[in-house]
Amino acid sequence: MIRFLGRKGAPAEAGGAVSVAHTHFYVGATGALPEADLPASGLPVAVEFSDGVVAAGRAIPMAGGRTRLQVEGYRTSRGARIGPKAWILEPTPDDPARFRVRASGD
Repeated sequence: MIRFLGRKGAPAEAGGAVSVAHTHFYVGATGALPEADLPASGLPVAVEFSDGVVAAGRAIPMAGGRTRLQVEGYRTSRGARIGPKAWILEPTPDDPARFRVRASGD
C-alpha cells in the first residue's frame, strides 16, 4: 500500500503531499511518498514536481496496494501546459515509500 503524509505534519485527512522526481507524469516515472495512512475514500493531495511546480490532485486506493492519482491541469516551470489526467501508482518492491507510475488511469 502506498502511504501519504499530511501537509507539514498535519493528519493525512488535512491533505497530503506527493513528491515526483520529474516535471510531469509518464509511465515509468518515479517519486516518493512519506508515510501516513490513505483513507479508503481518497485524499486531496498536493503533487510537487521536480521543477518546484505544485498541482492539486486526489489519491484513491485500489486493490493490490496500487493508488489511482488524479492530477489537475498545471503548467511546468518552462510554461508547458499539462492537462488533467489520472495515473496508476505502484509502490516499489524495495521501498513502499517510493512509487513507479504503471499506467494511465484515464
